[in-house]
Amino acid sequence: MLKKLLISSSLALLLTVSAFAQSVQQSGSVTRNHIPVWNTSGVIADGGSSADSPITSLGVTNNGGAGFCVSSDRQTAAGRNQLCFGAATAGPATISLQNFGTAAAQGINFVINGTVFPFPASLASITVGSTPVIGGTNGNCLIITAALVGQQNCAVLLSGTTGTGTIVLQNSPTLGGTIGGNLSWSGNQTWTGAATFSNDLLVNGTSSPASASGQTIVMGTVSPPVLANTGQAWLFNSAATGANLQGNGSNFDISILNAAGSVIMQVPTGTVNPTFPGVLTLSGLGSGSCVNGVGLDSSNRTITVSCPGAASSIQIGTTTVVSGTPNDLLYNNAGFLGNAGIATFLTSGTGITITGTTNATIALTTPVSSANGGSGNSSPAAHTIPINEGSGSQNNTTAGTTGQAILSNGAGVDPSFKSGPWTLINTLTASSSASLQDTTSITSAYSDYEIVFTNLIPSTTSVSCELQIHSGGTFQTSAYAGSGFVPNGTAIIQIVASTFIPLCNSGSQVNSAPGITGSLRISNPSSSAIHPVSGIVTYNGAGGAIAQWIVGADWNSAGVIDGFQFLFSAGNITSGTVKIYGRL
Repeated sequence: MLKKLLISSSLALLLTVSAFAQSVQQSGSVTRNHIPVWNTSGVIADGGSSADSPITSLGVTNNGGAGFCVSSDRQTAAGRNQLCFGAATAGPATISLQNFGTAAAQGINFVINGTVFPFPASLASITVGSTPVIGGTNGNCLIITAALVGQQNCAVLLSGTTGTGTIVLQNSPTLGGTIGGNLSWSGNQTWTGAATFSNDLLVNGTSSPASASGQTIVMGTVSPPVLANTGQAWLFNSAATGANLQGNGSNFDISILNAAGSVIMQVPTGTVNPTFPGVLTLSGLGSGSCVNGVGLDSSNRTITVSCPGAASSIQIGTTTVVSGTPNDLLYNNAGFLGNAGIATFLTSGTGITITGTTNATIALTTPVSSANGGSGNSSPAAHTIPINEGSGSQNNTTAGTTGQAILSNGAGVDPSFKSGPWTLINTLTASSSASLQDTTSITSAYSDYEIVFTNLIPSTTSVSCELQIHSGGTFQTSAYAGSGFVPNGTAIIQIVASTFIPLCNSGSQVNSAPGITGSLRISNPSSSAIHPVSGIVTYNGAGGAIAQWIVGADWNSAGVIDGFQFLFSAGNITSGTVKIYGRL
């Protein structure tokens, strides 16, 4: 419409100019359906598009009508929407959007910096403090009634005030202050603070929340839940069992306390056996014939027992005995309560005598014979060990000395303390070790020493295993005498060394399992003398052959031996152990 108006105006202007015989020139190219614009006097040009136009001012005068309109299509189209703007001298201005023909009615969108604000269908947002509200009462809440925005008195939500009206709370609201009137909740409610109800609290919920620690749940009619977490309490009802209290605690499921906080009844966790820490008093009991009695088992739980006879119970210290002899014992005498002196219930035996009737004395004859479970001996010597002798009295060993042990002396002979057992003193373990050394285990505490080495494997193949003596504060590297022997087919190979005691054939030990294993013995090493060393060694040589090596040697110098070391002629000791034993 606006384009038509401008084009008509331009044509009229051109006609008028022609009438005055003035020439009008065109500047540049033009686009169909664009309006012209004056560049200079007598020169017009294309008016551009809505995206980029040189026109700086455009005015329409129309009082009360649609002075400026934009249509989505031509008037001859089957359907179109038209947006018009109008102004009136004596009325309000208008912005109208109208559909024609087959076009559907549409709304108006305000697009501000790319954000769409629909109007009047809905508001995309409301800015607090700046969006005006036309009509309404200050302090009321906005509600939706019949698809329209309305208002509702919401004073009941203000802290410290009261009000009336129906309020629907959603999305877990937080309420404070005093709430009057009736409140209805359709879902589960959680109170994190104290809630006081001056009137009735009616609970008829049937939807159980999930089990969680720290809950105290009040429900209506529900099935008993399964409480999977400790620290819970549920109060609900059922048609069959009425009021129900259910709990789950780490020690007790249910506890009932008095005003002082003391426990008067508890149900241990997961059981059906209530406990009563205090005195249980029963009142209102009727009279009649006894069918079953009530008793306590070893765990203080109530059980059904047979009905008692004449007396339902005997209270120690208060029940009166009508007849009987003082200090007698009460007993079951063929189904009746009887009494007799203590001696009546005691019988003398071998080695046991009973004297007296009222206050009986039981005496034990000593020593108790072996046949009666005794030793047959009185006051055996200290630090000795008893020896059973069949039906006869026990014998005792003599006291042993340090390092001795009980050893058999053969069938039919009592054992005795003797010297001889080997005592483990120390263990050396190789782990890529240059050598295995011990300078503390060999002392004057034992007469004989045995050195047992097991599976010593060298890191280098084709080496010799060597033993060196420690004396005078150093490992000796000279003055060794003796040799080692190993059978080799029909021959015997002998190795003589002066700087160590050889434990295998020279250069024959390979660096694979099982390595070298054997034992050596030395006697009285703490005396200053020449001490022979002897033993047998097994090792695996080249080609996997297993050889047995016989050792007979010494350090050919008189002196005290207080240590030793194992090493290979080259490389480290990959693994293996050396154990030192002593014997008195």
